[in-house]
Amino acid sequence: MNPVLVESIQCHLWTDALHVRQLAREAANRWDRGTYVRLCVVLAWTALELGCQEALCAPEIGYRFKDNLDRAVAAKSLPPLEWSQGVWQEVRRIQEIRKAFVHKFASLADMFPESAVADDAIAVVRAAIASIFDHAAVASPDWIEFDHSHGWAGRSGASDVVYATAITGGVSPDDPIAVRICYVADQVERISGIHPPGFDYTSEVERLVRAIRIPITAIRVYVGQTLVSEMLVHVRGSH
Repeated sequence: MNPVLVESIQCHLWTDALHVRQLAREAANRWDRGTYVRLCVVLAWTALELGCQEALCAPEIGYRFKDNLDRAVAAKSLPPLEWSQGVWQEVRRIQEIRKAFVHKFASLADMFPESAVADDAIAVVRAAIASIFDHAAVASPDWIEFDHSHGWAGRSGASDVVYATAITGGVSPDDPIAVRICYVADQVERISGIHPPGFDYTSEVERLVRAIRIPITAIRVYVGQTLVSEMLVHVRGSH
């Protein structure tokens, strides 16, 4: 799977939740697992609140979630949500789990939830975010489809990757005005492609940022030795 390109706060929170869900699955003991599960539920819930805010253009949704969400739905002249069944009934259940974690632990045993609780929270929140965007007749954000994040063991280092440089248009790598497109990974700048003088690099940069299979922090374009463009990239897993 390609690294996830993080383009919004909502996406960042969602991928945070996916990451700690994976850590909960990999945890070697119940103490670590409980920490990651509780954090997953809290992060997923925050992503839900922000998703609802985005779908309904209602920044006040959050505290008193149900009341404020119902008010925002009514303000858009949309049909009311059905809280007694379906996904919104499940949302209420996840809300109670979150409240227990954040506000009112019933016992010390509640501090050690199983990783299935994190799986459940992610599944319900994903369905709810898709539902609220559909209810508002607004296109769902791409980030809600993300369903994977590496935990501790899944990270690959530079030694796992074979690097290559594409040379196009018959240009010589020694041409002093050739266009060089580079990316920065693990704090090292590497050449992705060398192109003829005058090459329109815009679409190639866009393709590279979507297609590259390792976490990167920047894409740079040079004409000869002169830096003409630099794009900072927020990819989960990059330094």
